[in-house]
Formats: sequence, C-alpha cells, structure tokens
Amino acid sequence: MRSSSNPEDLDRPTRLSRFRGWLKNAWVPVALVFTALLMCLTVTLNHSHQLSPLDEWVYFDYVTKIPSQGVVHQGERIGEPALEVMACYGDPFGARGEPCTGPNGHYSKYAQYPLAGKTSADIYSPLYFDVAWAVGATIHAVTGLDLLVGARLSGFLWLAGGLIVFYAACRELRLRKMTAFGLGLITIGSISALYAYTYITTDAPSFMVGASILLLGVRYLRGKGSGWWLLPVTVVAVLLKVTNIFAIGLLALMMVIYAAMKWKQTYNSTRSRPSPPRVIALAAIMSIVAVATEVGWLLVRAALRVGPGGDQAIDSPLSIRGVASQLTAFVGIPSARLADGALSLPYAILSIAGVFGLLLVTRGAGLKRAFSIAVPSAIVFFPPLLLVAMSIALGSAFPISTRYGAPLMPAILIAIGMLTRNRAMTALTVAYGAVLVIAIIGRSFYLP
Repeated sequence: MRSSSNPEDLDRPTRLSRFRGWLKNAWVPVALVFTALLMCLTVTLNHSHQLSPLDEWVYFDYVTKIPSQGVVHQGERIGEPALEVMACYGDPFGARGEPCTGPNGHYSKYAQYPLAGKTSADIYSPLYFDVAWAVGATIHAVTGLDLLVGARLSGFLWLAGGLIVFYAACRELRLRKMTAFGLGLITIGSISALYAYTYITTDAPSFMVGASILLLGVRYLRGKGSGWWLLPVTVVAVLLKVTNIFAIGLLALMMVIYAAMKWKQTYNSTRSRPSPPRVIALAAIMSIVAVATEVGWLLVRAALRVGPGGDQAIDSPLSIRGVASQLTAFVGIPSARLADGALSLPYAILSIAGVFGLLLVTRGAGLKRAFSIAVPSAIVFFPPLLLVAMSIALGSAFPISTRYGAPLMPAILIAIGMLTRNRAMTALTVAYGAVLVIAIIGRSFYLP
C-alpha cells in the first residue's frame, strides 16, 4: 500500500479526532446558543412595534440618546423618536399621547404622555444602553432594520453569554451535561426570557451576571482561580443594574457560610486554599465595592439632575406589613413568568422543591452544603432587605417585582439540577424545556 507523502493528508485524521473531541465536550453550549438564536430571532422579528409594558418606552429613549449625550438625566423629557413610537404603536394599554402623524410628525405635547413625558430610566448608568445602541446601530447599518428592532436583538448576546457561563457553572458544580442542557432549555423557553431578550430591558444582563459571579465564586472556593476577579465583575454588575447586587449578596453569603463551616475544622494553612479568614475578607470587600459602586452612581445621577423626575405612582410608605410581604416575592422564580397556563406549574413545583429540598437533603460541611443554605436564604430575605435599602437611599419604597430576582435564577436552576439524579428525571427536564421553547416560539406567530 502506498503511503501518502502529503503532510495535510497525514494530519487530517488528527484534525478530525480533535474536532470530534471538541464537539463531544461542547455540544451542549453550542446547541443552547443555537436554540437561543432561533428563539430570539423568531420572537423578536414577529414582534410589532408595540412597546413592552416593562418600561421599554423609556429604555428605547435612552438608547436613542446614547450617541448625542451619552446619558439621560433625572427630570429630562422623552425624545421625539420614543414619543413617536408611543403615539403610533403604544404599549399593551394602547397608543398614548398625541395623535400619530407618522415619522415626519412633530411630537412635543408631553403632558399627554405617561409620566408627563419624563424619563424614569435615569436611575440606570448608560452601560447596558451603550451595548444596546452599538448592536442596534450595527444591525441597522447592515440589514436596514430600524433601531428599535436592532436594539431588541441585542438581547441574544446576553442570553447566549449567560447560557455559556451557566453551563460552565453547572459543570463546575458537577451537574450532568444533559441536566445542564435541560435547564438551559427551560431558561430559553421562559416568559422571563421573552421579556428580557426580545425587548429592550435592563433585565437582559442579569442571568449572565448571576451565572458569572457564581462560577467565579465557586472556582475561587475550590482554589482554582483568583478571587480578585470578582471585584471588577462586581462593579460592572451593579452598573448594569442595581438588582444584580442579589447575585453578589448570594455569593458573599455562601462564602461566609462556607468559611464558618471550615473554621470549625482543624485546617493546615499550607493546604487550605483559600483560608477561611481570606474568604470572609473577600466577601466583605466585594459587598463594600457593590454598595460603593451604587452610591457612586447615585451621586453622579444627582449631579446630572435637571429637574424632578416623573411620578410613577408606585411609591408607598414603608411598613412592617409591607416588608413582611416581600418574603415570598422570589419564591418560585421564575415560575410566575414561564409560559402561560399549565406549562408554568411544573416549574413552580421544581423551583420550590429544588431550592428547599436541597436544603433538607444536603449534609456535611462542604461547598454544596453552603450553597444549599445560601440560596433559600437569599430568596426569602433579599427582597425585604432591598425594599428597606431603597427606602433609605431614595426616600421611597415600592414592591419588589419578581423579575428583579433574575440574577438568582442560575442558582435556583442549579439547585434543581443537583436533585435531578437519575436519567428519567433528566429526560423529563429536557422534554419540559423543549416544550417551553416550542411554546414560546409558537406563540410569537399570533401574539404581538
């Protein structure tokens, strides 16, 4: 038999085997990203120009102002592009404001619009909106789609990034690949994904933020990486949205619990990496950095203020009953936001059973035990703590929305995965996730 003298022919089997090895390890995140792309493109392009009820009006206004002013100011009026969309297409409550006179019309009767035509997005730094504008403007230049649609499509980047990091976190916590695949499908098929990744909303980065902080924290506690990476990530997380502080708080709580359990054991400082004092110190520094970042942004916001903001009519006096009512605000996330009707019931059961069931069955003094204690504690106590903190910092309080718990979703899903211990449960998880994805794509063809 004649042997090949071409080096490329000799190298071809090696390349093929490497590709097969890569595909064997990476098929789950690849499949999830492809499914996310299919969902985001289909659902977003099937949307009309009707605005989401979750503040998309003021978010779109922020996006349109990025190239001209970089940031919106408290008390600032909504610009004409967003006024036009509200007047001509409206939101689920219908068109509001002046009569629509088309793209060449003039819109300036602010008193006829919600919030008297003032923005309420000034509470946010421009970081998320910079990304939305850059992606939207690029898509507009390449495809001709208008800025509203292009900025909505930026949600795919946050979802894809979140799924990749989430998969890495699942594997770091020793979940099976198929279990991670099923949990990823549930994420893509949720109603929370519909609003977070196919409209313009500051909720878009939260899942990725939660997964990133959890992954970095777990790797640090296992001695696989530096914990100092958590500090710049903390700054970015809070600047994207203040409620991302929930992910930081969850990790800080888990670190303190883990260190406390390890402190009770006899450890050799040359073998224990990281040591309990170092873990507690990093948790404290990370928490301080998170609070300082938000305070710093609020000071910048106050300095840029041009007038009183719009009255959203959602403030209420802080009371013991009001604080207590927030104890259940995040229980079952994201069960309240999954596909309509009976499809939400399985996840409602899974999320509650996963979070609180894991607490009951986990034993020992390791990382998994710290995780099992920290997750339900965060879900129950973080919403009322945020309510009190907002009342102190802003002088007003309003009920905490379920969607603010999005940074905790990766941890909740992983808790479910930790209890999915056999092939039958894994298969049911994958099947359920697939049904949700099909449902969310299908509904986009007949709902706006």
